[in-house]
Amino acid sequence: MRKLIIATVFMAALAASAWVFAFRGEIRNGYRRWTRGPVPPAISRMEALRSRGVVIAAVSSPPPAPGDPTAPDSPLPTSNSPLTEPEAPTDPPLPRTINLRVIFIPQAPLKEWDDIHEETCEEAAMLMMGAYLDDEQDMPLEEMDRRLLAAVDYQTAVYGDFKSTDAARTAEVMRGHLGIENARVVTISSLADVRREIAAGHPVLLPAAGKLLMNPNFKNGGPLYHMLVAKGYTSKTIITNDPGTRLGEDYAYENAVIWNAIHDWNGGDVEAGAKVMIVAGE
Repeated sequence: MRKLIIATVFMAALAASAWVFAFRGEIRNGYRRWTRGPVPPAISRMEALRSRGVVIAAVSSPPPAPGDPTAPDSPLPTSNSPLTEPEAPTDPPLPRTINLRVIFIPQAPLKEWDDIHEETCEEAAMLMMGAYLDDEQDMPLEEMDRRLLAAVDYQTAVYGDFKSTDAARTAEVMRGHLGIENARVVTISSLADVRREIAAGHPVLLPAAGKLLMNPNFKNGGPLYHMLVAKGYTSKTIITNDPGTRLGEDYAYENAVIWNAIHDWNGGDVEAGAKVMIVAGE
């Protein structure tokens, strides 16, 4: 009987260990989410734009203040009435948290990590942006892969290669291949620049030194160069769709980590690259 109990306990421990190993990524990410706080519920592009419109309307058309000469039933100013220049309207405050609903497209949708898909983070990021702007809510894995390979073929035909695409060329491909005419590169001075775009309903693409992201789901510490979609934020984090891992949907990077990692390709000297983002807002 004692041997049976020991054997049972041993088998249960072995099964538990195997389960933990099989789901180590999910467990690790669950712990990270717990320590960083919950990710806000995702909202669609139209919801974000409507929300922005309400805020802007409230700021740009404030109710007349008492004594305002333009208010109904207010007396006209006399020669003794002090005339002061009205204050310029200020920008509306940013929401404390936001998370835009962007389809997650991993760079290897069919889990084929071949020589092509090891290099398609830029293509996956630009396709996520395109799907968001087209209000696409769903996409089969096979269609994701087809679009990735089409973007690879386009760049190979136009430029002779598709690997390690800097921000300027990525924006150029977005305009020429995906028809996102207003895709452009913007220099950023702080994460506040990123938050303002997201709060306006515009996800942005961030080029990064992959190893500085310190993502535990990356192989070998991460790639030299990487690109991901920033689509939300909290007080502590920037929420991304990171195409470099199957666990990259709604992946939250701590502010200091992602700010340190943001760098353009810079001819391969990535950590000396400029801090930029690719935007495609109105």
